[in-house]
Amino acid sequence: MKLSDKIRKALPARAGGVRPWHETLPAETRKELEEIKRDWHSGKLTSPKWTLARTISATLKQDEITTIGTWGVVRWLEQV
Repeated sequence: MKLSDKIRKALPARAGGVRPWHETLPAETRKELEEIKRDWHSGKLTSPKWTLARTISATLKQDEITTIGTWGVVRWLEQV
């Protein structure tokens, strides 16, 4: 067996470590955020990415849901 095949076979299905912030949210919150993300990607929400990310981050902090910062939300928004 080739070395590259061995490495691919040995890789875990999911990397260990800390779960992404959005995976730790309550199901209903995740559902609402995914809807916002879809609306932004489809153009229904026309806010600039960073403005939307700042608003999401601030709202989640204000409601004491999570302390994710703007950059983390931007990275999440960019995931398709």
